[in-house]
Amino acid sequence: MRVALRVEQENWNAALEIKMNSQFDTRHLEIALSWLWVVVHTRLGLAAMSLDQQWHYFRAAQFIPAWLGDDLGYLGYGTEALVHLGDSFLPIDKPDDARLAWEKAAREPRGPLDSLCYWKAKALENLGYPEAAGRLWQRMDRQADWRLAMRHPARPYLLYLKSLACFGLGDTEGAQSAFHAAYGAGLTWLGRCRASQDAACY
Repeated sequence: MRVALRVEQENWNAALEIKMNSQFDTRHLEIALSWLWVVVHTRLGLAAMSLDQQWHYFRAAQFIPAWLGDDLGYLGYGTEALVHLGDSFLPIDKPDDARLAWEKAAREPRGPLDSLCYWKAKALENLGYPEAAGRLWQRMDRQADWRLAMRHPARPYLLYLKSLACFGLGDTEGAQSAFHAAYGAGLTWLGRCRASQDAACY
């Protein structure tokens, strides 16, 4: 709970310190906190004042430490961090490095019920494939709408997915409406984490 509070406060360093000084016994908690490791490092990278710091945190987001589980690398939570890493190379005229990062993000296996699918599509857009990116965002939107119409119990997360899809498609009003509805329905950082893990089962 202390970690959750620091995340809600966007106190990323404090959340990371608590996390690194704790021991976790259950597999589910290992997975949830591995996701948090990536989120915290990505946010620290976005807040960093220098390129060296940005690169440090975005690259750290790609490698979940062994003490969180030796076989968690398959989770591949670093799609967003890869997109930001690529973006960080543009101001210093390193388009080849940017492209490598975006290509890696674009290769990540993301389904339409995974919030990181937004970042996979963003990578495709950055690589010059806006049509492919648009198709992914449209799939996210359709899948979210279909499950919302079925009154799926993951309503807050599905609204969050819809907000990302709308934002990608340029529908700012729709994105804001879905985003506020998601939080009004009770979406928290832990809810996003658990829903992301269970997305393949929807």
